[in-house]
Amino acid sequence: MQPRFVATPYLTNNWVPALIMLVAALLAWALFALHDYYGLARLMRLLAWGLVIGGLCNVLVVTLQWYDIAKRVPWLALGANAKVHGVVGNLGQRNWLTEYLLYGMLAIAWLLPQVARSKQRLLWLIAAAFAWVVAMTGSRSPVLIAPVLVLWAFWQQRGNKSLFMRNVMLMVGLLVLATFLFWLQQQLWGGGESAITSISRGGMRRLVEWQKCIDLFLTHPWLGVGWGNYAWYSFQLQQIPAYAKVVESSMFDHAHNAFFQILAVTGLAGLACIAPLVWIGLRQIFRREQDNLVGALLIVILIRAQVEWSLWMPGFFFFCVILLALCQQPAWGHRAWKPSYRLSIGVFAASMLLLSSLSLYQYTRLSRIFVGDKNLKGDVAMIDLLSYSQNIWLAATTDRIVAARLSYDRNLLPMKLELLEQVSRNTPFPDVLIREAYFLALNGQTALARTRVQQILVAYPSSRDKYIITLLNDPSPEGKMILNLLLDHARRYGPTR
Repeated sequence: MQPRFVATPYLTNNWVPALIMLVAALLAWALFALHDYYGLARLMRLLAWGLVIGGLCNVLVVTLQWYDIAKRVPWLALGANAKVHGVVGNLGQRNWLTEYLLYGMLAIAWLLPQVARSKQRLLWLIAAAFAWVVAMTGSRSPVLIAPVLVLWAFWQQRGNKSLFMRNVMLMVGLLVLATFLFWLQQQLWGGGESAITSISRGGMRRLVEWQKCIDLFLTHPWLGVGWGNYAWYSFQLQQIPAYAKVVESSMFDHAHNAFFQILAVTGLAGLACIAPLVWIGLRQIFRREQDNLVGALLIVILIRAQVEWSLWMPGFFFFCVILLALCQQPAWGHRAWKPSYRLSIGVFAASMLLLSSLSLYQYTRLSRIFVGDKNLKGDVAMIDLLSYSQNIWLAATTDRIVAARLSYDRNLLPMKLELLEQVSRNTPFPDVLIREAYFLALNGQTALARTRVQQILVAYPSSRDKYIITLLNDPSPEGKMILNLLLDHARRYGPTR
């Protein structure tokens, strides 16, 4: 319904969320069948051991990253200078790695009472490794999650002694100890950033983004501003002094709060869609159960959703769907293998196979773009690549790649301006906006070019010096004009953070 009334930069912005929701529904349908046939206990054991094994794989990747071995393995998701910026595992972002390893620690807390003593020792060693890597990431979210888990476990323990709840509190203690020891190591020998150090930076920028979400919801209450539009609205609001009073190193294209962003992007219609899911999750969290692993995992997801955007990633969202599906008791009520089971699992498996095959096919077609084929240069390559923009699934990604490769001349200037305008509305990042300012100046729209540069300086002040260095060797009048604006800002405001 939303695309009929709210314009978005790309159809991708609407179709991808719709596809994700469809896959999530098929996943829940298949899980209901598995739940009913195999029973919850067996599925929970598979889930717990899967989280432990997945966490171990990421600890291995972290070890490779910390000792600069990972760069020799091209398929690993690498972070820039792990000893300075934190490790990311194979998830691409340190906060996502933290969340995943917290899942693993809670899974270990659940498994400990169920295994032999020899395996318990091994699981404690694995939990210690997870806690240490969480400390290495420097993520601040465990500071919020830890006390909530302790209070929740203590509440669950009242009149109902549970080894799992005791182990949850021990895992929190292990996490606190690892965080302190990593901070101490950082103070003595350096390397990495601990949560204790990073928390001193505060999180005022998030408060600004949340205020933007509230204001956008009040002005677009029914259907929101539309999928894919939040970044542009946030960028525009950042130009207002009331929002620009808090400036960090870069602009957020997410509100870092899933619920506020749903309000801003989809309005009351989107809120009505997610309200039943939130209710299911909260009901499971407050259910008094001795081994409520699902509730503990949902607490981590719920708190992380207040300060981060991991639920915007399909993998984390599907994991949340798995937990919500496991909360529900299937209505079929018996364990006979029925045709409906085959249908639900078959449809889900066929959908996954189809999507995986199509994704691999499209990635193969675009692989020469992603790896930066040196033969793709200039405007001929641009026209060739723009043919992919006709594909609604690839348009946004393709256009962003093309925008980064435009030749700085008047050739095909109207097409370049149209492309950059659309890309900047979808991802208003500084590299895109500075190119748009250059081509606007090249097209004689000097006033608009100046406005765009001023907007960049307000939203991305830390990018200024990089562009000064880049434009020092640009002899064109357009480059000199932009350079003078940047230099004037540098003279007036001095160094940027």
